[in-house]
Amino acid sequence: MSILSVENLRLKIGTENILGGISFRLDQGRILAITGESGSGKSMTALSVIQLQPKNAKLEGEIFFDDQEITKKDEFELCKVRGAKIGMIFQEPMTALNPVKTVGDQISETIILHSTKNKKSADKETLKILERVGLSPAAEVKKRYPHELSGGQRQRVVIGIAIALKPSIIIADEPTTALDVTTQAQILVLLKKLVTEDNIAMVLITHDLAVVADMADEIAVMQNGVIVEIDETDNLFQNMKHQYTRSLFAASGHSVNLPVTEVNSDSLLTVNNVTCRYRLARTKIFSKSDYFTAVSNVSFDIKNGERVGLVGESGCGKSTLTRAILGLEPIYKGEINVDNQNILKATSRTRKNIQVVFQDPYGSFNPRHKVSTLIKEPFYLIKDSPESKNIESKIDKVLEDVGLSATDKNKYIHEFSGGQRQRIAIARALIIKPKLVIFDEAVSALDVTVRAQILDLIAELAAEYGLSYLFISHDLSVIRSITDRCLVMKDGKIIEQGSTKKILEQPQNSYTQTLINAAPKLPNFQLEL
Repeated sequence: MSILSVENLRLKIGTENILGGISFRLDQGRILAITGESGSGKSMTALSVIQLQPKNAKLEGEIFFDDQEITKKDEFELCKVRGAKIGMIFQEPMTALNPVKTVGDQISETIILHSTKNKKSADKETLKILERVGLSPAAEVKKRYPHELSGGQRQRVVIGIAIALKPSIIIADEPTTALDVTTQAQILVLLKKLVTEDNIAMVLITHDLAVVADMADEIAVMQNGVIVEIDETDNLFQNMKHQYTRSLFAASGHSVNLPVTEVNSDSLLTVNNVTCRYRLARTKIFSKSDYFTAVSNVSFDIKNGERVGLVGESGCGKSTLTRAILGLEPIYKGEINVDNQNILKATSRTRKNIQVVFQDPYGSFNPRHKVSTLIKEPFYLIKDSPESKNIESKIDKVLEDVGLSATDKNKYIHEFSGGQRQRIAIARALIIKPKLVIFDEAVSALDVTVRAQILDLIAELAAEYGLSYLFISHDLSVIRSITDRCLVMKDGKIIEQGSTKKILEQPQNSYTQTLINAAPKLPNFQLEL
């Protein structure tokens, strides 16, 4: 018997139809994957199931959970269901967590609210949950705040909150978006183990089709708020009936035509023996502070016209190194030069030549400003910036280049899906045509079709403007496609480097081999487009 049944679900916000008659059933112990492009309605379907759709939304249809009509329940009754019986893993971990509470307190709070356990018992259970989701040492992680963790570590905390009470259903909205391949593999094994051992049902929302192929019992493909095709996983791969399904899966194997560019001997970015460390909290009042070394004696350079990839697990120091290169992180030892200028002493002219696309697009934007204001921020670095009329035309063009409409410049950032926000972040970085762009997990939130478009765009820009970039990603297929040279980072150190093809096809370090083996892979299937 179905634990969850959704019948003819329709959602309208204002005059906009978001969902146009969604229907599906989910049995206990089964995994249903919902896949599709950004903005197709995947996340809104998940939010509607637990009645967290926007207040001004008009919802029609029926949602039955354990033979109870969810849409008929009041807020008090729904609070008993959310967290305890239906767990939710949100797409944006930084916005899902409370920034003024430790992660341990946030997990134990969930346990206390939905059970009879006291604080002491909840804290003990929290330590077990943190260990289970791969956050060790649990006793130390428990005391940290969300901003003290990497993106992947924050995602694991959110997963820990969702599974804390062993709910009947877990709704996982892009649960592995921010995770490296090895951690992703561990989390997916954990989620699948929960489904099997605890007989939990799961709705898995993801744009990663390799994850879908390995995890799901059934796949629903969404387009423009409608399920265009739903079938058992094996049947869907062997017999894709809808044209959109075939194009979606074809895009997952997209290979970028990376142009051949002339790499000269001049170094655009030079990192010399850089070490970054953080002061840890004192264990006693008068004791000396200990330090955690996030980046340890790292050296490399990027020449004009060169495209370099950086891979490694969450917490290995990639993001700290990125912030140090941007001059946003103090350097304990070593030196970083951009255009032969120390980044900490660089002028605005030098700084305009290096731009960044951050991992968390929502957290990198001011929510009070419209998109047009957000995108033109880099022009403030230029003394002789173009006239307002020319800036507006540049905004229109760059929005269209990243797959959005020029009219989107009049919207606010909260009006976009996660993938659309990432596209706006890329537009902001590219608008002043910098010499070096740092892409920090820049395509991790994008569906496969949009990811292919963005990667093609980056390749075109590299050809047209001789753009150099440092591309940080946990997706090895992206690194293979978009970079010439690759660096592998572990525990704050560069353990292997060389041409991307050689590193990924003939890895010398055992850790690099582990990364490659952990990457999910699509099964072989035939497409007739």
